[in-house]
Amino acid sequence: MLDALLDLGVVRPTPDSPCGLTALNPATALAELINRVEQDLLRRHRRAGDTRAELPELIARYHPTNTDTLPGEPLSEVDRRVLELLASGITDEAAARVVGFSVRQLRRRVAALMARLEAASRFEAGVAAARRGWVRAAGR
Repeated sequence: MLDALLDLGVVRPTPDSPCGLTALNPATALAELINRVEQDLLRRHRRAGDTRAELPELIARYHPTNTDTLPGEPLSEVDRRVLELLASGITDEAAARVVGFSVRQLRRRVAALMARLEAASRFEAGVAAARRGWVRAAGR
C-alpha cells in the first residue's frame, strides 16, 4: 500500500519526519502526478518520433525499390508472356497452347505468380503486375 501511495505521489519520503513520510495535499499530489504522466508521454512521443524518422529506412530495407523483381528469382520470359496473355483476356486453354504448356501447368504457373504478387484474384494479379511494369496496362 505504501508503494502505491509513493507511486501516486500522495506521500513523499522525508527523513526528517518521525514516520519517514510527508503527506502532500491533494492538489500538490495531483500536480506531481500530472507532471510525471506528461514526462512519460513526452518520452513515448520522442520514441514514436524516432520510429517515424526511421520508417523510410525500414521501408527501403524490407520493400524492394526495383519494381521489376520481387525477392527470390527474377521474372522469367515465360512468366512475363503468361501474364501478358492473361492480361489480354485470352482463355487458359489458348494461353497454354501459345506457351506450350498443358492447361494444368499454366494454371499452376498462374497460381505461383498470384502468390508471388500476393494477389487474391487474377484481376488483382494483373493490376499488381502492371504496377510493377511486368506487363503493359491495356490501352498503352
